[in-house]
Amino acid sequence: MYIWQFNINAQITVIGRYWHEYFYMLQQIKKHLGNYWLVIYVHNLSYEFQFLKGWYDFQPDEVFRTEPRKVLKCEMFDCFEYRCSYFLTNLSLARFTRQMGVQSQKLSGDLFDYKKVRYPWTPLSDYEIQYCINDVKGLAQ
Repeated sequence: MYIWQFNINAQITVIGRYWHEYFYMLQQIKKHLGNYWLVIYVHNLSYEFQFLKGWYDFQPDEVFRTEPRKVLKCEMFDCFEYRCSYFLTNLSLARFTRQMGVQSQKLSGDLFDYKKVRYPWTPLSDYEIQYCINDVKGLAQ
């Protein structure tokens, strides 16, 4: 992981660079949920699930798939339910945010180098950070 981002109600965006920060944030949210579940939308959950499963021991009843590597939803810590917004929309994130007319459009991927190797300690440009923020902010909007 080189960055994670989490948006709440299209108003607050939290970003971090390490897995322990992400799980600490979930732990803090869980303290306030009581008996409620929080639904977390992830665009292309199947991809992100490959990383999550390295940090959380998913039980078979916590994962719903259509095929071995196509995850529609998964549950963690008996209070978080991740859902795949890509499968719900059948659109790329760029097309989905454009079609919905959201304020925080996905920034041009042409300027974001997906081949660049990044780590949590890799300095990120303002553009790279804003690109990541717009992804989750646009999806929340």
